[in-house]
Amino acid sequence: MAEKAGMSTGTKIAMGVAGAVGAAVIGAATFGGGYVIYKNVKGKQQDASPLQLHILVKNAKNLKDEDTFGESDPYVVVEVDDVKKRTKTVENNHSPTWNEELTIGVFEEHMDTNIVFGVWDDDHGSDEELGDVFVPLSGVTHSKKDFDLGMKHGSLHVTMWLSGQADK
Repeated sequence: MAEKAGMSTGTKIAMGVAGAVGAAVIGAATFGGGYVIYKNVKGKQQDASPLQLHILVKNAKNLKDEDTFGESDPYVVVEVDDVKKRTKTVENNHSPTWNEELTIGVFEEHMDTNIVFGVWDDDHGSDEELGDVFVPLSGVTHSKKDFDLGMKHGSLHVTMWLSGQADK
């Protein structure tokens, strides 16, 4: 950003914050009611990999209630290395149904890592975690497989499979 003569320190700070916010937004995009977040430039490259992880986020059961008034407004975040994808929010529900398919590009090097699932309560201000669970990516094959993922409070039901081939 070019310095402007006569610009107050407050204006310079505001411009810096606006620039930082704009840069952060570059790494996020929306799709089908959810969001994708790339932690860095490598995340976009990872997501374009010919080897794709498909996650059909079906539903959750018996989630804990984090809201003082009403019920939780849950959504799911799925993360593999530098890519996070998020489902839409289901309002006021302890046993929500999403039936939302997310895809995340993976590299061969990721096969020894975990898929991280987080279930969150969408709140104004600060979202609260309702539960999390980790699944080894090595347990997912090119055939669809159902997973019943138990959390401390409740469970998450997903179907996962791989498509394509890793670059050699």
